[in-house]
Amino acid sequence: MGFTLSNYLAADSAARALRDDVSHGLRQTPKSLPPKWFYDSVGSELFDRITRLPEYYPTRTEAQILRAEAPAIAAASAADTLVELGSGTSEKTRLLLNAMRDAGSLWRFVPFDVDAGVLESAGAALQREYPSLQIDAVCGDFEED
Repeated sequence: MGFTLSNYLAADSAARALRDDVSHGLRQTPKSLPPKWFYDSVGSELFDRITRLPEYYPTRTEAQILRAEAPAIAAASAADTLVELGSGTSEKTRLLLNAMRDAGSLWRFVPFDVDAGVLESAGAALQREYPSLQIDAVCGDFEED
């Protein structure tokens, strides 16, 4: 069907939020920085590579659960829209998308992420794989108003 990308991040929001988060984190014990700052284009690619390492089990475990439960989730929800927060490349999401498509309920996917670039590339790939799916990507930050 189509692809749209709505970007709700103000031009200066990243710089302002980073400044605020660093200032706050430096006053903490132990010092900290929210993990959202790992996920620019380079960080998103690095995280994707990390998830493929044998030592990193969460992604494989989540995928295993989704392979087993996606059809039941699709049947129980009968949802026509899937919203994914922190979608990144939407790799595991395809398991739910396939189950929802097979159940005949899938119409729209709304991926939400802080990286517009990863949303664009994932959206292009998803459009090729699911040509009848409407993809309405949202670039934003959970902490923004």
